[in-house]
Amino acid sequence: MRAASFIVATAVVLSSGVAQATIQTTPWVHLNFYSTGWTDATIRVNSREAFFNPENCSSPDGYIVSPSLPGNTNFASALLTAYTTGDQVQLVIDGCYNSRPNIIGVYIRKP
Repeated sequence: MRAASFIVATAVVLSSGVAQATIQTTPWVHLNFYSTGWTDATIRVNSREAFFNPENCSSPDGYIVSPSLPGNTNFASALLTAYTTGDQVQLVIDGCYNSRPNIIGVYIRKP
């Protein structure tokens, strides 16, 4: 009976359309590249350390912040501050945007 309950519960979860969490955090890194837009508020950064690409995004040339993300201007400020001061960052990554790891959060610390 317990095995049947487990199978039914698993089937309900799998059929519910709930996505598996893909959110991951990079190791602490130093930014060595910062760019914005051309025609929108996209932000792209890169680090000196090894590239972290948990979703195997097809463009391994940096991390990106979507212009449609509500915290976009906050991320721009935090990333530019860390880039200018040399502070370390940890980037919270969720999937890919424009074929690059998509930043949805930023942590900053003094080295």
